[in-house]
Amino acid sequence: MLYSKDGSYPNYLPFRIKLSNGLTRTDPSSFTPEEIADAGYITVDDPPASIPDTQILEWAGSEWNVRDKTEQELDNEVQHKWHEIRAQRDYILSQLDWKFHRYQSQTRLGITPTDNIANLDTYAQALRDITLQTDPYNIVWPELVLG
Repeated sequence: MLYSKDGSYPNYLPFRIKLSNGLTRTDPSSFTPEEIADAGYITVDDPPASIPDTQILEWAGSEWNVRDKTEQELDNEVQHKWHEIRAQRDYILSQLDWKFHRYQSQTRLGITPTDNIANLDTYAQALRDITLQTDPYNIVWPELVLG
């Protein structure tokens, strides 16, 4: 069960509460409803279990409110998602660099390359083009074709 004191964000009861007469009580499992109320805590309903992605749950000091996200909040979420996708793409590309270097080294040494450079180039370009997709929540990631 959640509680709020002075409109604070709901949480579980602390281990120690201070009563109005100055005494303290410890061990939440032994607190009486009267002691909890005397210490200034109110019982709070659990927040809604599920809300759509287009809405946000807020604590209003005495109750939960669900409101529609503003256009700015929705846009910020999309921009953040694109930032995550670019970071993931950049990490994958950085992990691919050694294959390009190995190909160049093997070619210079006259060794048959381990990797197919055309496949590596195609994969790297597909990763670079990932941001041309329109929905950051449904990205189709390319796969490296070996051989």
